[in-house]
Amino acid sequence: MPRLLLSTLFSFALSTLSGCADRSATENAPTSSTAATTSTKKGAPLSDQQSNTPQAVYAAVAKAANNKDYKTVATLLTKDSQIAMAAGMIFLAESEATSYGSDLNELKELLGRHGINHTSTRPLNLPPGASQKTVMEAIAKPVKDLPAFLGEMGAWKAKNGHAFVGGFPELRELSKVTIDGDSAKGVCQSNMGPQLIAFRKVNGAWKFHTPTDVSPSDLEALEPDDGTPALGTLSSDDKEVKLRHATAYESKFLDEPCVTVLLTQYPIYDRDMNELKDKLRDSDDLGASFNARGPHMRLILDTKGKLRSMFAWIVNGYEEMDNKSDGIDLDVKVEGNRVHGTAGLAPKEDSKYRFQAKFDVEILQVDRAQVAAPQQAPKRP
Repeated sequence: MPRLLLSTLFSFALSTLSGCADRSATENAPTSSTAATTSTKKGAPLSDQQSNTPQAVYAAVAKAANNKDYKTVATLLTKDSQIAMAAGMIFLAESEATSYGSDLNELKELLGRHGINHTSTRPLNLPPGASQKTVMEAIAKPVKDLPAFLGEMGAWKAKNGHAFVGGFPELRELSKVTIDGDSAKGVCQSNMGPQLIAFRKVNGAWKFHTPTDVSPSDLEALEPDDGTPALGTLSSDDKEVKLRHATAYESKFLDEPCVTVLLTQYPIYDRDMNELKDKLRDSDDLGASFNARGPHMRLILDTKGKLRSMFAWIVNGYEEMDNKSDGIDLDVKVEGNRVHGTAGLAPKEDSKYRFQAKFDVEILQVDRAQVAAPQQAPKRP
């Protein structure tokens, strides 16, 4: 499954079963006066008042999630969205249940109850060039009761918050809702930054709809260029992005003490920053498995400012990556608790990347004596 599709599913679809339980989602979402009266019976269908506007459905989702009623949350999704979310959860769950073994026995049993074999990748028997929808339908095909499966997976996720890409984000204020016939879209704020959100009218009732066709330009429009000076640029072919944010932290490269400088297009929001700090408290990780959102450049420097490794990621249709440490023009110093200097990479025959930046950033400090939060995300393979 293409990684762009996976990122879309996990940044938005998983958020639907999220800490949108966060109280601010209910308080801040523009809703009708009748939207707050969600049924107390778990898995119950929405009343007419609770599905008469996109905003009302959003408030109902927040209410149900706040009550940890994930089956009801699932019933608020369109059928296509239930399939998309189930496919995403199965894709990750099979991988994690296989990779991390006995500590996920409960997850294995849950998957088994719904016909999912966690011990091997099931052959999908798909034709060449199968659509994303076809792929997701094939992955989720064994599940006979999608709301029940999603409800159980949501409950498992709430109990074991260490899997599925760091857990669910918190959904907050809903805004910019526009309606076009039987479709609607909007933007919600979260502790992962702004998120695209969509709705569809099905048999006269509004439902949440997971957008699986989000393009890079759609994501970029969430945080448009505000004209403030950038620290640098990262380019690939004819695409150029501005790197506006810098984060630095102590790390290791082949057991050698180093400093990592992470230059990103988007801010590192609360949830991801907390994840990074947890990883920095893990002496076996020290941030190595942290993945920044969106286009970014990662420079790993030794304590004298010499480049040890470089990683570039720029979205251009799909994610494209390069991992080289040669050919970069670097003038960087690590002094006290700061790292500053310039870095640049001119285009070469064997690389499509171009990069230049000037930065002066404080090295992030974490208390490594503090035990990382329990059930933290396992290191990704």
